[in-house]
Amino acid sequence: MIFRQTGRRAAGILLMVNRIDRYDTRASRWKYFSSDYRYAFAMLVGLTAFAPPSHSDSPIAQDASKSMHAGPLEFGLQSTYIYQHQNSFAAPYSPGYNSLIPSRERSYSFTTTALVAAHLWRGAVLYVNPEAYQSHVLSDLKGLGGPIDAEQQKGGGANRMTEYIARAFLRQTWNLGGADVALSPGLTQVTDTVKSHRLVVSAGRMSITDIFDTSPIAGDPRGNFMNWSFVTYGGFDYAADLRGYTTGIAIEYYSDDWALRYGHFQIPAIPNTPSMDTRLLKAFGEQVEIEHDHKLGDLPGVVKVLAYRDVGNMGNYTAAVVAGAALGTPPDITTTRSLNTKVGFGIHIEQSLLPDLSLFMRWSTNNGKYEEASFAEIDRQLQIGLSGSGNRWGRAEDNYGIAYAINEISRAHRNYLAAGGLGAFVGDGYLNYRPEDVFEAYYKVALPYHTQLSFDYQNIANPGYNSDRHGPVNVFGVRLHFSYF
Repeated sequence: MIFRQTGRRAAGILLMVNRIDRYDTRASRWKYFSSDYRYAFAMLVGLTAFAPPSHSDSPIAQDASKSMHAGPLEFGLQSTYIYQHQNSFAAPYSPGYNSLIPSRERSYSFTTTALVAAHLWRGAVLYVNPEAYQSHVLSDLKGLGGPIDAEQQKGGGANRMTEYIARAFLRQTWNLGGADVALSPGLTQVTDTVKSHRLVVSAGRMSITDIFDTSPIAGDPRGNFMNWSFVTYGGFDYAADLRGYTTGIAIEYYSDDWALRYGHFQIPAIPNTPSMDTRLLKAFGEQVEIEHDHKLGDLPGVVKVLAYRDVGNMGNYTAAVVAGAALGTPPDITTTRSLNTKVGFGIHIEQSLLPDLSLFMRWSTNNGKYEEASFAEIDRQLQIGLSGSGNRWGRAEDNYGIAYAINEISRAHRNYLAAGGLGAFVGDGYLNYRPEDVFEAYYKVALPYHTQLSFDYQNIANPGYNSDRHGPVNVFGVRLHFSYF
């Protein structure tokens, strides 16, 4: 019965999508409802429609959970579709190569990721995440220090599905005593109970943000804030390829309320490219993080402090400006690349204000001398926000969040852009510098069948750090997310 009902639901939604695809106006307002788009959307609808109910007391859900988590192998799945619309904004001159296009634009991203986890021996689990990705990116992902959709990858999408292995790593846990700690399941964690004193080693292909600067309320574009500014510290140029993943090792030590982490990972051989440097002892990204959990009365909180160092092939902003001036041409950061060292720091604070309302704050900075190797074009940042549930109006499973970020770049970086230089993301050909201000608010509605529907709004002033193109830029988004672990 349940499959007949969900089958009819899926068929109805897919018929609606097919009709939308046929709808066209002179403004081509549905132009992104292409056959490739419809294929991606249909996959998400199908996963949602045929999933067991999300109520834990449902016999169907309990039976499905047992089948997913029984034996030496465990399985899980997530799928996320994000659609965004940017309104037009005033710009006094024609955009440069790396400028945000001032006319109306639409973009989307679609990801689906599977979890295959194999229990090998006591405390050892092998995680593999096959992933498929498709998108149409806004302004070719140019023109913003903090792009609007953190699911969109630097390699673009070209409206076609791309399949790859996102993660493949081994995690070994040694329990050293203490109280029991329950771990919730996800793409990088099986359901487990561990000890509060433990040593954990993870080695292989993963994302650094799987382990460092994790947060349940700010850092997951599939479930909370979408803008890159809120994924992690803005000034944290963490080592990663174009898709956000890298290879290396992370060591974590937990002692009750304290945690200490260290990671050593591959860095791109050429900044912002898929090619990774294999000289792990000469070129690398490494980070150290210390964390302390606390309570103010009965309200939990956490403080994290991170320091990182990137050693890699990165260009020097000042050297590029000097070379360009000597030649009488705009500076080119790519001509100054050599083995350089970028260092940075960050502090992350989260504090529950009420049982259903939490505050978060991040501050970060790096030395700002060299181009970004992997992440966003931000050298310094302050972000602050609130996240809560809909418990007060009878929607305990709903969530909402509001956040504000001030993105900044170093003086050397400003001089480079003002002289006509191009970065990985920004470069209008001229710069009247102001910090880039990002505001985002979302509301996430919990639906049946492990599905969530979110509505998102972003307001961005001084895109690309240029007050001449002040905006503000208004972006409206919708997200449909399914997960089952």
